[in-house]
Amino acid sequence: VFNDFLEYTIVTLILGFYGAYAVIAIGALLQKLPNMEWLQYLGANSIIIFLPFYLPMKLISYVMLSMYSGYPPGWFAAVLTVFTLAASVLLYWLAHKINAGLWLLQRPTWVKIAP
Repeated sequence: VFNDFLEYTIVTLILGFYGAYAVIAIGALLQKLPNMEWLQYLGANSIIIFLPFYLPMKLISYVMLSMYSGYPPGWFAAVLTVFTLAASVLLYWLAHKINAGLWLLQRPTWVKIAP
């Protein structure tokens, strides 16, 4: 990546949009493959991942950085994403199991997804 090229704000914004479109396109293609029901579940229940995402992310990044701070950035980001997604889904499952905190993890009625 050329640093002079990224000094222009509009270029950075356009590249960000292309990245978001790429993630959406890859997700749309992957969900049609067999054994990808988990991806559809995560997409339909994105609010259960978004809301409790922050605290596990901070905890896991603190633990990883306190153990060893020389991780390659790409590896660090991949491990952090996988563990944080798993922790968010685990928190949702735990909230259902003990029947507490569900009001925080349920989609409001005005944004329900039609079946």
